[in-house]
Amino acid sequence: MKYIVLERHPGYVVVLDEEGRFLKAADRQYQVGQQLDAILPMRPPRRRGRAILFPALTAAACLVLLALSAVRMAQMPYASVYMTINPQVRIDVNRRDTVLTVEGTNPDGEVLTEGYEGRGKELEQVMDELTDRAVEMGWLHPGGQITLTLDAEDGDWVAAHSDSLPAHLNEYLSETLQVTIRVDGGET
Repeated sequence: MKYIVLERHPGYVVVLDEEGRFLKAADRQYQVGQQLDAILPMRPPRRRGRAILFPALTAAACLVLLALSAVRMAQMPYASVYMTINPQVRIDVNRRDTVLTVEGTNPDGEVLTEGYEGRGKELEQVMDELTDRAVEMGWLHPGGQITLTLDAEDGDWVAAHSDSLPAHLNEYLSETLQVTIRVDGGET
C-alpha cells in the first residue's frame, strides 16, 4: 500500500492511503508530499461495529435482568390467606393475586388439599374450589363458619381484601348454603 504525507504535526503526520482514507502515523522526519511504502499507524482505525455492539449488548443485558426480576417477583409470595373451616389452608399469592401455593396447615387441611392443584389460578377461584371440596367432604354445612386471616406487609392489600374476599364468598355460596364468614374476628 502507498501513502502520501499531507500534513506534518509535532509527533505525527497525516497521510492519505490508496483507498482514500486519512490516517495518523508516527512522524519519522517525513516531508509533506513524500510518498511512503509503509507507515507506523498511531492507532488502528475504529471499527464502527464495536461502537454499536457495546451499547447494544449493555441494553440487552439490562432487558434480561429486568425480565428476570419481573419473573422472580411474580413467583415471590406477596400475601397469604388462611382459610379456616375446620380444615385450615394457607394460600400464598403474588402481587396479582395469582396463587403460588396451597398448603394444608393442619391434618384436615392436608386432606382437603390432597391432590388439589391451585398454582396459577386466581385467588377467588381457589377459595371457591376449596369451599366446594369442604362441602363435598362434609366439613362445611349450612350455618357453618369460614374464617379468613389475611397476612401481608401491605396494609392496603389487607384492607382491600378484607372486604372483597368475604363479599365474593357470600355471593358464591348464596344459592347453595348460608354460612358466616369472618375476617380477623370481624363478622360479615
